[in-house]
Amino acid sequence: MIPNSQKVSIKKSIKEYDTHKLKEVIYGLISLLTVSISMFLHIESTTANQVLFTILGTAFGLWSATFFADILAHHITAKDKNSGDKIKKAFKASLGILKAARTPVVISIIGIFGFVTVYQIVISTIFVIVAQLFSVIILASIRKTNSFWENIGIMLMQALIFAIIIVLKIGH
Repeated sequence: MIPNSQKVSIKKSIKEYDTHKLKEVIYGLISLLTVSISMFLHIESTTANQVLFTILGTAFGLWSATFFADILAHHITAKDKNSGDKIKKAFKASLGILKAARTPVVISIIGIFGFVTVYQIVISTIFVIVAQLFSVIILASIRKTNSFWENIGIMLMQALIFAIIIVLKIGH
């Protein structure tokens, strides 16, 4: 039988892992949305291949940077020499960035085969990512025990924060 203190520790560890994984998905979505909006602003000079490789490059670049940063930070701060489990957890959590890119990649591949235009690829990608971020905002609100109007206010504030982040990322 597992003592209660270990059960609490296990639940806390699982929750921290899920939080880290979800954070990576959200970060990936914001970054991919920014890239997609930037491509939309230059749609006339963008090809379907460029859309696909830009999305793949962004996703894999962010994923590798995040995973490398997790490993490096762990090696700097860890006191124990057995770090395999923590690195495995960091790897699995960092995959959230790649999960954020799944739908945009599929949409882009459809475009490469000529079934849709570059404009439709980029607009669809933006729409799908915005829908995913909107669902994150809703989930963040309904998981709290706030009143209806407090939830509306929180959702609007989160949407505004997303918009500010995207404008800042596009503007640089």
